[in-house]
Formats: sequence, structure tokens, C-alpha cells
Amino acid sequence: MAEDKFSNELMSDDELDNVAGGTKSEFKELQRILPKITDRIWNDVNRCYEDAERPLNRDEVVRYLQDRYLIIADIQTSGSWWNPFSGGANNTYKRNGESLTHAQVVAEIKSLGY
Repeated sequence: MAEDKFSNELMSDDELDNVAGGTKSEFKELQRILPKITDRIWNDVNRCYEDAERPLNRDEVVRYLQDRYLIIADIQTSGSWWNPFSGGANNTYKRNGESLTHAQVVAEIKSLGY
């Protein structure tokens, strides 16, 4: 009976984005497509400084999206470190008061580059 009641119910893309968003995997995807940072680190073995490349952290991603794309991002990274799909509220992205989906943000970064 419950199946009949909801058989004609469809969710819009916006509703689906609100259900599916907010995972660490989204943050990891942003880390993969945004530029890396090169830090100078001390190598104890060779006793010298070396350059090491690392992905942007959460705060750096938020700041980068704001500065480069004028996107206000609230990125949630809570949950288990070993499970990229765990925890957190939905990630949200806005520009000029309008909501953007994660897919829209990724598409814009890929099309415009960094």
C-alpha cells in the first residue's frame, strides 16, 4: 500500500542534491581538481629543506572558492576518516544569494580552470 502512495512521487534535482550532498567525497573531489600547495619541509635524513606538494585543506578550499570563483562554500568534513561517505550536514555553495549544486561548482572549476 505504501508503494502505491509514493509510486507517482518524483524528487526534483534540487531535492536530490539536498539528500545526496555533504560527504567527504565531495571535499576530496574538490581537493583533486584544485591546485596543490608546495611547502618547504625539513628532511631529517638528507638534512636539508625540500619542496613537498599537498592538497588544499578545508579552510583553504573555502577561501580559494571565495577568492577565485566568488562562491561562498560551507564544506562539512565531519565523520569517520576511513569512510568518505560518512557524516556531516550537506555542503552548501552560494553565489550572489543563489544556491549552487556541487556538480555545478565542479563543472565551473573544470571549465574555467584554476
